[in-house]
Amino acid sequence: MRQNQDAPKHSIRDNDSDISRRLHSTLYSMDRTIISVSAGKPSVSARVSISWPPAPPIEDSSVLVLSSSPHRHTSPNALPFLLYLDLRLSLPLSPSSQITWGFAGIRHTLQVDPHPKFRWDHFIDSRKGREGCDTVDEGETIVSRDAVTGENVEVEAGFGWNPDAGRVQRYEEVWR
Repeated sequence: MRQNQDAPKHSIRDNDSDISRRLHSTLYSMDRTIISVSAGKPSVSARVSISWPPAPPIEDSSVLVLSSSPHRHTSPNALPFLLYLDLRLSLPLSPSSQITWGFAGIRHTLQVDPHPKFRWDHFIDSRKGREGCDTVDEGETIVSRDAVTGENVEVEAGFGWNPDAGRVQRYEEVWR
């Protein structure tokens, strides 16, 4: 589908118009190439745990990630990208839970072999302006099947900002 050059640019609020322009620009002005939807469906993921090795895994928030269907440029070697929303709430989960972190943007596929590697660009980030918010968000994933439940389990490993330690360090997250 070709970009409709007459399509309106949408903004959530007047003060978010810069974010909207950046997102619109990223999605639609990529050389004015055709963008197609790859085989795949939108997904919902929940985090099971996070660890900052050598510390053991914990779960310090209720984390939900919504992802769009993958999209692909029509150029032959293009890797897919998708839109995502990552929302993290304080535990125990209740009507009075607080948002501990929320961010949304585009997940770029950087490599597929030997394991998928992704970069999450944060166009909207509740931690904007805080220490560590400009840390590159990248990680590799390995998907396996849980022998007990039969569900797919995804382990994501990379380097990220640990707000408790106040520095970038290795992390591992488990997702279902």
